[in-house]
Amino acid sequence: MKVMLVEGSRDVRIGLGLQLREQGHDVVECASGRDALLLAAYYAADLLVSGDVLPDMTCRQLVAELRQWSPQLSAPVVVLKPNAGGLPALHVH
Repeated sequence: MKVMLVEGSRDVRIGLGLQLREQGHDVVECASGRDALLLAAYYAADLLVSGDVLPDMTCRQLVAELRQWSPQLSAPVVVLKPNAGGLPALHVH
């Protein structure tokens, strides 16, 4: 599966990216929503995994812009939200 991972926290992005690759997924990592928008022109992801709040926009804004720019984008979205322990929790949208 082709996964676009968008997360502002370097540690979370690297750790989750490593786990996804170990499971056999093709992963591209982006540190910001803007990076993801630029990369989306060249990388057709099967799944978008994104932090809830990115350095430059929210996940909701990112998805809206991706779908406006590319209406055929129908990849499911998994949102990473911090839980009480500070570690990300997954929420599928």
